[in-house]
Amino acid sequence: MTALPGHPTVAVGFATPEDDHPGRWDRGLDKLLLLGVAAGDAVSFWIALQAFNASAAAWQLAIFVAAMTSAAIVTMHKAGSYARASKARRAAHGRLLVITLVSAWLLLGSAAFVVRVNVTDGTPSEGLFGAGAPVPESHNLVMAGLMLALFLAGGIVAYAIGFTSYNPRRDAVSRLQARLGRLDRRRRRRARRLSKRREALSRRAGELDSRIAAAQRALDRDRAVLDAQASQLRQIARIRMAQQLSLPSRTTGIFTERGSR
Repeated sequence: MTALPGHPTVAVGFATPEDDHPGRWDRGLDKLLLLGVAAGDAVSFWIALQAFNASAAAWQLAIFVAAMTSAAIVTMHKAGSYARASKARRAAHGRLLVITLVSAWLLLGSAAFVVRVNVTDGTPSEGLFGAGAPVPESHNLVMAGLMLALFLAGGIVAYAIGFTSYNPRRDAVSRLQARLGRLDRRRRRRARRLSKRREALSRRAGELDSRIAAAQRALDRDRAVLDAQASQLRQIARIRMAQQLSLPSRTTGIFTERGSR
């Protein structure tokens, strides 16, 4: 990818391995900074809106403050990302989008500043007839200025984070790493399940082997008993036949073992 005038190829083309593999602390710090900016903007918007419309319900103010805070942070964060993308890709429409987002962000901050300045939350002044109209306190302008400064600083931080964190190659690597992590966790879970099943099958096979061995021993024992009983029956039959024939020699060889003939 060619570089823009005045910008090195490394910064524009995202070509360094270090740029593709940022540290976890860097990304965590960016998220922590964004959360801090969002918290500061939320408090500023809450103070301004509550002073401007004290009769509004708390949930209404919370929704309004959340919407304004999200709009402010997301607008500048996306503006920074689109600015980096426009610089890397030489996209003209990206610059127009960045200008539009920054303008919307400035409009939001200006509206909050005007609302805070015009809030009249002071005490009524004494007049000729004992009472007068309430006058704005002098610190309104100071508070509005501080809130505007916080708003501007937070927007610049969000813009910088969006600009520096934009990297399509790094995002692709992060997505692949996340997918690889999910697949590896799934593989480990399946490996554990297979190991448990293998152990259960091994125990079951051991139990079956023990039962087979016990059955074989019982079969051998029963066979030995049957052979002994058959031998005794043969002897008894030989004696009876010898008694009937009155010639014991003629009974020799009548009962032979199986397979000897």
